Amino acid sequence: MILAALFCLSLSLSADPQAVEPPEIVEFKITPDKFSVNMTATISWWIKNFRWAKIDGAGPVPTEIKDPAGSIKVSGKDLAGNASRSLQLTVQGNDKSYLYRNVSFELCGMPLIKNFRASPRPSVYEPVRIKKGDRVTFSYFFSNVARAEIWAGGRKLADAHLPSEELYGTSTEFIPEATGSTQLFAYNCAGDVIKSEAVAVEVFSAAPEITGFFCDIAGLVIRKSQPVTFRWTIREAAEAWLDNSRVNPSIGSQTIQGLAVPKEFVLTAKNPAGTATQKIFIDVMPEILFFTSSLPGPIVPGDSVELRWSVSPKARALSLKETVAEPPAVEPRPIVVENAETGSVLVSPERTAIYRLTIEGPIPGELYKEVTVLVLTKPEVVSFFSNPAADSSQRLYKLFWQTINADSVEIRPGIGQTGAQGQTQVGPLPGPTEYTLIARNKAGSVEKRLLVEVLPEIYSFAVDKPVVAVQDRVTLTWRTSGASDLTLRWAGGEKKVEAESRNEGAFTSPSLESTNVFELEARSAGGAAKKSLTITVERKPVIDRFETSAANNLVLKNASFKLRWAISDAASAEINGEKIDPSIGEKTVQVSQTTTFTLEARSQAGADRRSLTIKVIPEITLFQADPLRVKANEKTHLTWKTEPEAETAKIIDPAGAVLAEASNSQSGTCEVSPDKTTTFELIVQPGDVSQKVSVEVVPGEPEDKKEEIVVPTRIRVPQTVARRLKAPVGTAVESFAASPESVSRGEEVTLSWSLWTAKSATLVINGKEVPIRVPRGEYKFTPQCTPPSGQGSCAVKCTIKGLKNTGEKFEKELTIRVNI
Repeated sequence: MILAALFCLSLSLSADPQAVEPPEIVEFKITPDKFSVNMTATISWWIKNFRWAKIDGAGPVPTEIKDPAGSIKVSGKDLAGNASRSLQLTVQGNDKSYLYRNVSFELCGMPLIKNFRASPRPSVYEPVRIKKGDRVTFSYFFSNVARAEIWAGGRKLADAHLPSEELYGTSTEFIPEATGSTQLFAYNCAGDVIKSEAVAVEVFSAAPEITGFFCDIAGLVIRKSQPVTFRWTIREAAEAWLDNSRVNPSIGSQTIQGLAVPKEFVLTAKNPAGTATQKIFIDVMPEILFFTSSLPGPIVPGDSVELRWSVSPKARALSLKETVAEPPAVEPRPIVVENAETGSVLVSPERTAIYRLTIEGPIPGELYKEVTVLVLTKPEVVSFFSNPAADSSQRLYKLFWQTINADSVEIRPGIGQTGAQGQTQVGPLPGPTEYTLIARNKAGSVEKRLLVEVLPEIYSFAVDKPVVAVQDRVTLTWRTSGASDLTLRWAGGEKKVEAESRNEGAFTSPSLESTNVFELEARSAGGAAKKSLTITVERKPVIDRFETSAANNLVLKNASFKLRWAISDAASAEINGEKIDPSIGEKTVQVSQTTTFTLEARSQAGADRRSLTIKVIPEITLFQADPLRVKANEKTHLTWKTEPEAETAKIIDPAGAVLAEASNSQSGTCEVSPDKTTTFELIVQPGDVSQKVSVEVVPGEPEDKKEEIVVPTRIRVPQTVARRLKAPVGTAVESFAASPESVSRGEEVTLSWSLWTAKSATLVINGKEVPIRVPRGEYKFTPQCTPPSGQGSCAVKCTIKGLKNTGEKFEKELTIRVNI
């Protein structure tokens, strides 16, 4: 029973829940609680017993709180959208109860100052100017301002403590004691400050003083529109004027232009305390603006002409006199005129006269202008002549003339009225033609005659052959007109053409040795005409030499070799239709088959041709027996192929008998029936290239006892190795020797060789390739070389190289010593 009671008690104790403390907000604030959009505030908190919490109204700042105590920074811009200007902290406790707390803040607008100014003030760009003791009133408008101060001269003049978020205007009046600048300082609720632009105040205690005023003109007299520079020194002036134009008192100079009449200039200086003035009088020299006659052109003697003038400003004295140019007058004749700024007078000169208008000004010395009145005289023909036009063969001419004092000009015949000077084209003229020029004016007329002589014409001048060979002759023909003398000239000769052949004729030249120029000249009283012809003399070209670097005109397929030539007197040349430079002398070519090269040299005198045939040495690509081993008199087939085709191909037996022969063929087959082991040889031309194959004749025996012998092509199998299963491998050159190995210059050397397992081979002597026979052969030549300076011998290098039956390359070299 006791145990049961204890057990029940324990169950009842474990079922009672543990007590949970409610949430608590120890602290929630924003610091500072007044700030502007450009400032930063700190939101801080301290929470106990919370499950979660958040802050509402903080804008873009994260609102959920995870730490029991902390802070975040926010800017005025983050809280600008919070219309209630308060933040709320919401907390849920561990007991699932909620707790709230609000905190308020004030978002201060940025202070703004508008229109801080003072009165009186001429413009915003000038200071306020006052007399000492006068008052100045400052006015201003601002917004978002909690406090404002006006400072001047290092002290506060006025202040006002005003609420923000509204626009206010006010004014303050005070008496400045000295010149200085004034500024308005405004603060918002957060302490941000803005200041206005400075307003300058100038205080004057006395009237201005002009201590100097002068100009740089000697005698204070100028010519019309001459620049005048005034200079001054002013003290204590707020503003100044020169000739009613405002100037800067401190600059001290001003240039005036365009002054046309005498004038008094007044310099005025002002400030709020008074005014000062000084004066300078500038005199202007008179000037003759114009002096002209009413008739600018010549007049008839005795006609009236009005002379007009204008003077500015009015002169102290004015006079008009007449002088005669032809003949000169003893004394100028004065003409009575009135001294005024404008005037006119009528004159009637009998001959050309010069009139002089003279004025006097404040500076001693004459000022004058002259007018010439031309009185007509008879016209004069200065020039009247002709020249051939650009193409004299058309008998066109240009007339040129120039006259003086002519009212009208007429040219007869055919031209009529024309200008006082000019040019015109006439023709074609049938012959010499006379023209008359008549010049007229009111005083009379004058005539001048001109005879135009016609130039001869060369209608044609031709040659039957413009290019000829040496010693050839040419026939020249011509047609002319109007020539009184006709001459044909050339280098080393001249011919006067008879009268009956001048208009049309022909002439056969002497034999020409070189290029010559023939000139035909036709002359008459009017001048001369010329034409020329160039006759080119060329020699017939000669091909002096056309050869090849290929030995015996034989080359391997696609091997490079040179064509060499020497040509005389050729204008152009080509090989097989391809143009070449005749002077270069050589060309590198390649051929894949036998080719004939034709060299043709040409000139205007003829052509020369040479031909050269290059034969391609065929390569034996196949020579085999099928089968290689037969019984006595049993048939086997010998098959061969070449690349390219061979001119001739022969198969011979060891005795030299021709078993088969083909011409211009690339392949063939021959049937033989040897009675004993026999070596057959294939010889192809050109190049004398050979290759051998052996057919073994064996006695009859069972097939399983026979041994197969493989004998490579192009190999003569010695009897001692006839039963070997494989052909030997290794170097392909059994022997390669020179006899003798040391010779004197001009002696002959014999090269001999024996090649083993060689498919093809080439002999190279000092870089020049020589086709050879395989497998054995000889080659005779005379070695040539030039010894080094100071030595008595030189070396000629000989190399034999080619391909093995296996496709491998081989090469062996020897040196021949040549003693000089």
